[in-house]
Amino acid sequence: PDSPSYLAAYDRLVELARNDNGIAGLEALRLLIKSPPRARLTDEGDIPLTILPPKTSEISRKEIADRLDHHPNARPADHLLALGIRFRDEPDHTDDYIKKAVESFRSGGDETLAALAAWLYESGQFQSVLDLLPPRTVASKRELFIQRADALAALERYPELEAMLL
Repeated sequence: PDSPSYLAAYDRLVELARNDNGIAGLEALRLLIKSPPRARLTDEGDIPLTILPPKTSEISRKEIADRLDHHPNARPADHLLALGIRFRDEPDHTDDYIKKAVESFRSGGDETLAALAAWLYESGQFQSVLDLLPPRTVASKRELFIQRADALAALERYPELEAMLL
């Protein structure tokens, strides 16, 4: 992270994040804020690209969250990513952020539900994932099924996981 080429690439990402309202700017925001995900039962072994900010980062986490929330191409997963930044930076408001996320996104389509379940999982809210995705909801939807399986495994509720798989 301290090499000149890394710093130049990081500066270019910050420039894109601040000035590009297209897909490239949105991807730059996503890269700047992503952290390594929690291990899951259903991990496929792919390691996502994670950018480590240099010691003298020019863009704050709050600015990234604000830009994600207001980006014209942002999807529900991006809004949840922004909410996750605030969630980690303001731990006193954890319950408020979880409630806001569930209220805002629970009635969305399958893609939105999957994004919300992934966000809840990454936030360590495994029981909330199970509450959001009852067995009848996930029965015919692979992505939602996997989210529920991961939450059951995280809670070490193996008999329920075995029954679900059978």
